[in-house]
Amino acid sequence: MKFKSIFFFSFMMSFLFMMPSCLNSIEREAVIGKWRGIEIREGDEIGKRRPSDIYMEFRKDLTFTYKIGNEHESNGKWYIERTRLYAQGDDMEKIVVNIEHVTPDTLVLLQNRSGRYETWTLLRQE
Repeated sequence: MKFKSIFFFSFMMSFLFMMPSCLNSIEREAVIGKWRGIEIREGDEIGKRRPSDIYMEFRKDLTFTYKIGNEHESNGKWYIERTRLYAQGDDMEKIVVNIEHVTPDTLVLLQNRSGRYETWTLLRQE
């Protein structure tokens, strides 16, 4: 009986330690691809920026491209921890956004912009 308890405890502990890495790889794979903005909300209001100007591409090699129309482009590295996406561009400080929702065709990101929350809804372009 004691052997079964030890085996079960060992199995549960190894499952708990493996689970976050499995979730990260699933989330990472879900985000990889090309995305175009379809909605931007600032708090409860529609954002001032035109959503279709937002373009993001996340690659398997953990590099990304981020564009806002013709006015800004940034390239850099990205990674995911739990539900947070971290990005460090060649011309920007590290940013952190929360992945609110991801499906095969939709990505919703929540970010804090100087105390004001902004939600970006993006549609897969592939």
